[in-house]
Amino acid sequence: MSQNAQHLSWKAEEVDNKLKGLMEHIYAQLISSGGETLDSGANWVSFLKVVNGMKDLGWVSEGWY
Repeated sequence: MSQNAQHLSWKAEEVDNKLKGLMEHIYAQLISSGGETLDSGANWVSFLKVVNGMKDLGWVSEGWY
């Protein structure tokens, strides 16, 4: 999608490297979330993303959760 939107052409190796980096970042987030499993880590990370977005919009105040 990035390639198409920016009218770029990446080599297959570059796409693989970008995907690998993205997946490593996601995995690290899930592990560091403190969840007992990857599923619970994913739920916690997703919850925090929503809460942070709501805080950015001013919909909730600090420390409510």
